[in-house]
Amino acid sequence: MAPTLSRKDSLDYISEEKTPFARERSSSQDSMMSAQSSQDGPQESQLVTRLINAAYIGLNTLSTVAIVFLNKIIFKDPQLKHCQVSTAMYHFTMTFLVLLACSSHPTYRLFNATRLPLTPLLPISLFFASSIVLSNLSLTFNSVGFFQLTKILTTPCVVLLQYLMFRITTNRMRLIAVGACCFGVAMTNTKQAITNPIGAIIATAAFSITALYQLYIGRQMKVLGASAPVLLLNQAPVSVVVLAFVMPWMDRMPDFATIPSSSIMAFLVSGLVAAMINYSQFMIIGRTSPLTFNIVGMAKITFVLVLSYFFEDASFSLIEVGGILLALSGTWLYGQYPDAKAVPSVVVASPSESADELRYREDHEEEMSELSFVSSNEKTKETA
Repeated sequence: MAPTLSRKDSLDYISEEKTPFARERSSSQDSMMSAQSSQDGPQESQLVTRLINAAYIGLNTLSTVAIVFLNKIIFKDPQLKHCQVSTAMYHFTMTFLVLLACSSHPTYRLFNATRLPLTPLLPISLFFASSIVLSNLSLTFNSVGFFQLTKILTTPCVVLLQYLMFRITTNRMRLIAVGACCFGVAMTNTKQAITNPIGAIIATAAFSITALYQLYIGRQMKVLGASAPVLLLNQAPVSVVVLAFVMPWMDRMPDFATIPSSSIMAFLVSGLVAAMINYSQFMIIGRTSPLTFNIVGMAKITFVLVLSYFFEDASFSLIEVGGILLALSGTWLYGQYPDAKAVPSVVVASPSESADELRYREDHEEEMSELSFVSSNEKTKETA
């Protein structure tokens, strides 16, 4: 008669005999637990994290304000106004060159450049190119007021898509904060909103693709195990190539000899500013979440409006003032509650793990989790 194995012995057999990578996984879990315990240690680390996040948010806000005023100078010229895609190509080219310089200097290297596979970069690049094209089309088929209103819908679209695609939930208070931000920014939009069926479809596609672009930035960082600057360094040239196929159909080649020197200078400087915007965007999404980046965007809109009041002699109605206060209140409320949490995520292979090992780990994930639970109970009993 064959000997019978207890449940614990069966689990030990699964982990030790059939899974040669179980020990590696166990050590990985131990290192993750030790890292977690170090995070739960001194409060100074949390303070430093908040200060770093605030620094990136500040960099993104200041560079966005700068690009707004630069774009007013650039697109005041009628020729450059019809070069939206070419401008985006220039901005991402400058982003690539700036990041390449920051990763190439032997003494002042800010990060180590790593070449990522092309296949995972294509969805991000296609989403980025599509958002640029659809935004330009939306501005063509809709009024400026309707275009600005639909851009606000990117934030609730992120909330919906991150739940449908990745099962990431958002707590009730943060949903209230998101609603306050969106409604407050909408109140500041005093331009007339005019659209048509085709324009409405294009506008919906534009903010949906923009939301997907932001979600996939955070997703691919986790799947590829890449830092924000590494992912941006690899994505930027791919996006430029994708936009190159669209540019001849969307832009008109300008005569630079007839463009004022102030517009040319503003165009050149905008490349460096755009590099800071792109870098800080990836850092904010990577360190926090796409939803947090959208809330930062709401705060930036109100900040630009307040600056326009001081520097452009703009006047606000009571509705606009109420909208600014409501948006800022929503931003404050959002920051008082923790980030959204996801349900158990997809099992991702490590670089040294074969396809068969990954498939086996996916099939036996439940047994492995139960094994970890049994082991922890055994350790607890021994300690007691």
